[in-house]
Formats: sequence, C-alpha cells, structure tokens
Amino acid sequence: MSTDDRVEWLSKHDIPVIVNGLVEKLLAARPNDPKEFMAKLLTETTHHHDAMASGQFARTTGANGGTLLLVIDPQNDFHPGGSLAIEGADEDAGRVADFIREHAKSIDEIVVTLDTHQRMHIAHGVFWVDPQGKHPDPFTIISAEDIEKGKWKTTIPEYQGIAANYAKQLEARGKYKICIWPEHCIVGTSGHNVRKPIIDAISTWVDATLKEVRWVTKAESIFTEMYSGLQAEVPTEDRRTQLNTNLVDFIKGFSRVLVCGEALSHCVNFTVRDLMRYYEEGHHKVTVLTDCSTSVAGFENEGQQFLKDMEALGVRLMTSKEAGALLKQ
Repeated sequence: MSTDDRVEWLSKHDIPVIVNGLVEKLLAARPNDPKEFMAKLLTETTHHHDAMASGQFARTTGANGGTLLLVIDPQNDFHPGGSLAIEGADEDAGRVADFIREHAKSIDEIVVTLDTHQRMHIAHGVFWVDPQGKHPDPFTIISAEDIEKGKWKTTIPEYQGIAANYAKQLEARGKYKICIWPEHCIVGTSGHNVRKPIIDAISTWVDATLKEVRWVTKAESIFTEMYSGLQAEVPTEDRRTQLNTNLVDFIKGFSRVLVCGEALSHCVNFTVRDLMRYYEEGHHKVTVLTDCSTSVAGFENEGQQFLKDMEALGVRLMTSKEAGALLKQ
C-alpha cells in the first residue's frame, strides 16, 4: 500500500486527526497492514491524550491549597435556545458570571468541563432503529430488555453486542438506563460553546490573574454516556472513559472546591458523587453552589436527592452569595 493509498484509506474510514503530525509520523514508518496502522494510531493517540492531561494538571497552588472553581458543562445547548435547554440555566449562568467577576482575585484556579459529543452516539437517536427502521424520539428510554427483545437495535449491526452489554452494565450498576437525548454539544457547533456571560467572566478572571483555564472534555466515546467529569458511566478500554486521575489529584490540592454548572440532576450530580468516592478525606472541602445549577425537567427529584446525599456526606450546600461571603473572610 502506497502512502497515498494509506491516506485515502484513512480518509474513507473517517479517522479524526486530533494530533498534528501524528498520522504523518506513522505513515512515514510505512505500515503495510491497515489494522497495524490503526492499532499504532490508537496507541499513539492514547499516549498523547495522557501526556496532555498530565501536563494540563501538573501545576497546583501548592501545599497551602487555595480555591478551585469547578464549572460543569456551562454550554449553550443546556441553556434557552439550545437543543437540551434547562429552564433556569440562564439565571444560573448569570450568577456564576457575577461570582467569578466579584471574586476573581480569590479564585486560584478554574476548571471547566465540556460535554463533547459526536452525532453518532449511543445516547442519540441516530444510533438506534426499531424494526420498522425508525429512530427513537428524544427522551425515549431503552432498557436491556428492549434490546434483547428486538424493540431497538443499533443502526450499525456491528455495534449491537457492544450496546446490549452496555445496557446490561448500566442496570447492574444502578445507573440511569439509556436515555435518548436531543443531539447536543456536538463538536464544532455553537451548542458546544460556553454560554457568553460565563466565558466573558472567565476572560475577566484571566485578565485579573494571568492564569490559564483548565478545560476538560468528556463524553468523547460514542459507546458510553459520561455524565461525570471524572469517568464514564461504564468505563471501557478507551482511556478517555476511565477515571481521570490527573484531575482528581489536581482537585485534591485545594482547600476549597466550589462546584456549579449544568445539570444538577446529571453532570453535576455524578461528577460530585465520583469525586466523593475517590476523595473521601476531602468531603468537607467541597461546596455545591445551589443557586448556580438546575435539574433537567422531569429529573428534579434526582437533583434534590443528590443534594441530600451530599449534605449527609459532609459536602457544603451554599448559595453563591454565601460562598462569596466566605471568600471575603
């Protein structure tokens, strides 16, 4: 296979080039077997992803801790006008932005997670069809039994076994069943962008502190949902789905961790639950800003149960005004 043929093969298989020069480097090694090429590409990409993640969180505020603001998925698609809009999210965003501006000098670091999807994703309708070839409507719940009985099957037959196993693992772990969401936070779309009041406030924070923002993408694997900013609902061999130990260790370096963003019932919920699981000694250091996060409609009870569970573990629940008053002390 010539180099041109390998490039053509790569483009036909829609392999995303996410590392500049990586493909060229591998092609220069003249692999003759496409499978060998793909195996090396996956290995190199994983190594690059790990190196990027490690480097991103290499610096902390030091032994004395400091204050970290963790902003979960503050993206357009979760706000009015977006494909998965949450009523009240714009008000949340306004309070988050005000908090950042008012306390910029007291916030030592900002971490922002970004829900980052392909259209072809296990939680999007295009991934599934019924026996008549129709895609499921948004908010359809797909159970392991539904898949087993043929009520829903994957659009790509080769994905059927993966999806069936995923559904079973979700239910065995007591997780939410597969929910078909409106397509949201698609890479390259405006819905993936951070809501303007928040990104403007973050820019103000950068001007005030001359520090970098720590951006964390999540949910990039098409085979598993990833509500948590730390790990997927069902981690796989794909390193992006596994526990982000670099981020966990980074968070542990702070004496105060303030959490906000969307949605309370899902991504805030599971990010904080995972953090509690891997940071048992730091429960009292974490505060959820209760007026800066709202549940997805229909999941309000789950959001409230999350708050009750966290309070019982020692997590603080405060409004942004209450947390701001503490920062001024």
